[in-house]
Amino acid sequence: MKNLPFHNSNTDPLPDANDIEREMLGPQEQVDEHEHYIDLSEESRRRLEADKRTLRNWMLGLLLTGLIIGGILAVGLVWTMNRLDLLSPPTLHQSQ
Repeated sequence: MKNLPFHNSNTDPLPDANDIEREMLGPQEQVDEHEHYIDLSEESRRRLEADKRTLRNWMLGLLLTGLIIGGILAVGLVWTMNRLDLLSPPTLHQSQ
């Protein structure tokens, strides 16, 4: 079966976004993909790894802090609702 219901063999697929960008830049402004790689010295590489570890530790610290604060707020909310008798569902009085 060559003609599936959602396949039109007469049209070409849409161009890729990278192809469109290359066409818009023109031949003189096209950027080589390997141009962005920089040879780092050993000290710069160690400092980069240390910065990545520091950033990871900060992110984990912020995540844990948010979870702890959220837990404390949740417990406080449940305690307050229990003190105000808002946890038990209201009873329906049926007229007989």
